[in-house]
Amino acid sequence: MGNNMTFGNMTHNGTQLFLVEKNGNSIVREIPFHPPFRAMHQDMPIFLGIQIFIFICIIFAAVLLFVALKEYRFFSKWNGRYKKYKSTQDKIDDELGRD
Repeated sequence: MGNNMTFGNMTHNGTQLFLVEKNGNSIVREIPFHPPFRAMHQDMPIFLGIQIFIFICIIFAAVLLFVALKEYRFFSKWNGRYKKYKSTQDKIDDELGRD
């Protein structure tokens, strides 16, 4: 079995490789064959998926930054108004407390 075995005959779709005896009569074993990654995707750049992922991450980060800045502005204005309200309330309490 050792020397009289040969690799042979790729199938039409290129996904099987057969181990055949030298006389060609019997198939001993079918071996799955996977072509290299570049051969399957020659028309598409290899890192296109990574580039799209990075682009989506940058857009998502920009949106989150925009929302965070708007929230910061809202709460800083709210904090200023609350301090003004609290000081006015303290003044009123002091005036009412003296009488």
